[in-house]
Amino acid sequence: MRFLLLSDVHCQWRNFDPVHYPSVDVILCAGDITDTGRPGQERFFESRAWVYGQAAHAPFYWIPGNHDLDFDGTEYADIPNTHCVLNKTITLGPFRLHGVSCSPCYNAPQLARYWDFMTADPEVERVAYAFEPVDIVLSHGPPHGLCDASWDRYNGDTHLGSVELTNYIIAHEPKLVVCGHIHEAAGERTLGQTRVINTAQHWSVVDIILPLDEG
Repeated sequence: MRFLLLSDVHCQWRNFDPVHYPSVDVILCAGDITDTGRPGQERFFESRAWVYGQAAHAPFYWIPGNHDLDFDGTEYADIPNTHCVLNKTITLGPFRLHGVSCSPCYNAPQLARYWDFMTADPEVERVAYAFEPVDIVLSHGPPHGLCDASWDRYNGDTHLGSVELTNYIIAHEPKLVVCGHIHEAAGERTLGQTRVINTAQHWSVVDIILPLDEG
């Protein structure tokens, strides 16, 4: 299957115009479609028009990110070919996929008060990533130590990803983890058999082919 991956759109609709996309089977969006675009606000209505365009190109699977304030996953439920997978495990062709929006903020716990789906509580993070083994994880935040490096004037280089997601990768070896959130860490890494792709602020295309003995 051919997947188009994207994350952290932040209302930059022109940068994610389907007219530039190749033909794909599925679009996976790892959150932050809006930039504080609460339902009912102008930017939210803009996002609905954008989602319509994405879903017209290919089945659109998405989760909210921390900037998608007051989202609960139902915001685009009436748009054909659009599916929110927040805290859900679904079958997608030959693959199993799970979506999770939780992002840790231990370096700055106050962020959990201002943004959605963020936590400085280890138990909340643990529960968020305690789901059954799947082939694809669609996570707003990256795993700790993989596509999650940031920098600030107080701590220098620091890793902001989820330890629980890294533990999940080690334990279950999903084929693909799609994430975003840490813009400056966009890129791809590998841990064991798992490809981790942070696609923050851009889109990319990947093909995932099952080995013959799994097909």
